[in-house]
Amino acid sequence: MFKGLPEIAYHDNMFGKAVALKPGVNGYFEVITDKCANELNDAIGVTKAQAEAMFIGSLFSWDAPGANPEMCDKNGKLKKERLIKTCLQRIICLVTYYSGRAAC
Repeated sequence: MFKGLPEIAYHDNMFGKAVALKPGVNGYFEVITDKCANELNDAIGVTKAQAEAMFIGSLFSWDAPGANPEMCDKNGKLKKERLIKTCLQRIICLVTYYSGRAAC
């Protein structure tokens, strides 16, 4: 898991209801509140980048490059150029590893 993830973050699901996300845990926890995720995150000091990274980690994998808060800008949007570069580096590493040339 990446550094800089909070103990808990919130994200609005597709129905507009806030759900709780915990690092290392796949999926989410329902929250009973009338507040949106941004309000809940602001109240506990979670940045938009941290919240987006937590959302990506809970959906795809906590090892996914997007689960790193450093891959998001201050508005919680993925930095596409950096993400693409990181993914390409991982692919090259895997190809060289499985071809027997070198281990990363």
